[in-house]
Amino acid sequence: MASLVTEVLAHSGSLEKDDLGTRLRKLSGSVDEIKAEVYDTVKKKYMEFQPSLDKTVELESRVDEMSNELNNLNDQIQNEIKVDLDMSTSDLQDITASHSKTKAKIQVLYTLCQIHEGLQSFKHSLSSQDYITAADSLERLKGELYRLIGVHQCEFEIVAAIRTELTVHQETLLYSLEEMWKQIITWKAPQMELHIAHDDHVNNMIISMHKVGILNRKIQSFGKDLLKHVFTPVITNPSVQCAIAGKSKITTIVFKKVNSFDAYVQPQKVYQDILNVLKGLESALLEIKVMFGEEEGQQKSLMCILGMAIWKDLSDLLINKCLVKSIPTTNSQLTGYNSVIKATEDFEKSLETLGFISAGASSLLSYAKDVNIHFANKKCRDIIVEARNLMKQDLHNTVVVGFNDDDDDLEKKQETEKKKVVNGDEKRTNYVSSGTFKFPRCKISITTQQIVNLAYDTLLEATKSSQQCAIQLFQTTRSMFDLYCAVIPTYHKDSLAKFPQLSALHHNNCMYIAHHLLTLGHQYRSQLPPPLCQGSATFVDEIPQFRHLATDCFMEQMRTQRNQLIEYLSGAGYMNQVSSGENYKTAERAFKQVLHQLTHLHAVWSDVLPPSVFTKAMGTLVNTVFQHVIDKLVSLEDISTNDANQLHALMTMLIEGTPETLQSKNNQVLVATVVPHWATFEELMFILEASLQGIVDRWVDGKGPLAVVFQPNEVKSLIRALFKNTDRRANALTKIRL
Repeated sequence: MASLVTEVLAHSGSLEKDDLGTRLRKLSGSVDEIKAEVYDTVKKKYMEFQPSLDKTVELESRVDEMSNELNNLNDQIQNEIKVDLDMSTSDLQDITASHSKTKAKIQVLYTLCQIHEGLQSFKHSLSSQDYITAADSLERLKGELYRLIGVHQCEFEIVAAIRTELTVHQETLLYSLEEMWKQIITWKAPQMELHIAHDDHVNNMIISMHKVGILNRKIQSFGKDLLKHVFTPVITNPSVQCAIAGKSKITTIVFKKVNSFDAYVQPQKVYQDILNVLKGLESALLEIKVMFGEEEGQQKSLMCILGMAIWKDLSDLLINKCLVKSIPTTNSQLTGYNSVIKATEDFEKSLETLGFISAGASSLLSYAKDVNIHFANKKCRDIIVEARNLMKQDLHNTVVVGFNDDDDDLEKKQETEKKKVVNGDEKRTNYVSSGTFKFPRCKISITTQQIVNLAYDTLLEATKSSQQCAIQLFQTTRSMFDLYCAVIPTYHKDSLAKFPQLSALHHNNCMYIAHHLLTLGHQYRSQLPPPLCQGSATFVDEIPQFRHLATDCFMEQMRTQRNQLIEYLSGAGYMNQVSSGENYKTAERAFKQVLHQLTHLHAVWSDVLPPSVFTKAMGTLVNTVFQHVIDKLVSLEDISTNDANQLHALMTMLIEGTPETLQSKNNQVLVATVVPHWATFEELMFILEASLQGIVDRWVDGKGPLAVVFQPNEVKSLIRALFKNTDRRANALTKIRL
């Protein structure tokens, strides 16, 4: 039976427009019938999941036949019929529009058939593990679907069904690739081992993963595991040795435990182990290349992709966990560090050869070459850390430093006896006392001595270093002393306030440091590089803050002790009517507490403070006690004979007990010279037991010893309190004047 197209083409000569329209309508009707059948078949296949293989093949054949007939009709319309219709433009437009609509319907049917064919091809490729073909089919089907969506004549239900089918197929492909990856690359615990299988489908799988866009993510994940389970143990653990084995198409990376007493892994060993791992991975997997462009030169190996993913983290790990620890700590070690720099250069060249990194500047090599800077930074950091640790240690462990005055006097005598002959004439040398720059004998904390020694060692190291390093070391020494002023008063605040011995040690510590700062810079100035040797190498400006730190803390302790002594004396009340039993016991207890406290301070200070400082400190406290007692007694308005006797006994207790508290082990002093109120105290004791005439005689018209320490009104007040109002007292009072 002849087709509709054949009937149209059978006409010769002029073609009537009614006949042509009729044939096109019949052809369009046939297309609609086939379209309905195709849609129904696709719906049953991808929406209702009914098997219909034979029906699908038949419809595809009918669509191809209809498409061929339409193409033949199109050729005749263009080449023959159009000429006859030139005179009827409107008729031509109607026929052409009808033809285009029919052609669009056939194109939709053709696209649906192509998608169906592609889905069948995808399933076959996936089942045969031809992942590349499966990935290509999937991408082609996506393109067909997008073109189908662009044709507005297609039903939404069919498009949605096909899109869902494509999504399912894509997830199936991704799942298959994921499972294949897990079979090829496996990590085994507890001691992490890496196994890589050399499967025949590996290359196919890798290219397919790249095509579907998951390769980079998998390589990044693999790189993180490699950093964590392989490179980190190799870099950080000296007892770990990495071994690579290959057999039966499986490459294995395992760890062995070895005996090592090293504090860190040497960079040369780390570099070799990393290269061995990468070479093992290259032969097993990383040599595979994928296309990143249409040109051959745009291919990249998995080694390159892995390098881009982990090189920054790996180089940071190498720097922070390996190279940092290998930085020398002495100048002698610094000269031998060239071997590490050379090993780092060779390591990076090997990585470039493997394709792991590209040629160019590297932070790893730059760090190794900047060893002088890192050496100085590490040295300075270690010095500050060591100094801080010393500052946090207890202060009570002490050592004796300095010289006695007797030692100085002996040296002075020997020096002054020296003579030199100039041009035959004897002349005495210009003499500066050998004690001028000597620190007085006392005790300081051992940690303070160690800090000062650390400062000397640091400056000595600076004299042997490069200019930049020397400047850093010098500044670190200054920073160390600044740190001392910040840490000690804060970290030991409670102890310094609570314990008199520690406050005395702190005083000595600060004075000891200030003493060394006076000449510390001068001793090394000539050996240091510019600009340090030109006058900037000095610590003299640091001295005032250390002296203030010493005196402020000790003076605060002195105020605390003074307040404590006055508080004890306050327990005696106003010292009146002490002849009664209870009052005397209270006053006696107060005086004994004072003596006990002074004795305690003598015990903790006498062999700690320099003799001159100790004597001055104790003299000040004893003088405070005497002044307080004197003020209280002078203010009394009535002192009975019994009260006077008891007060004299109490004062005798002080006058006899305090001299011992003023004497240090290496220095005997005249108490009257260090206690300004000593003479006043003795004269007051005299008054308490003297007669009126005795007091007048000791006044000696304002020229006697009593007049030296008391004002006339004070003596008169005491006379009025001690003696009854008689003519003799009135006569005596008239004689007490200047």
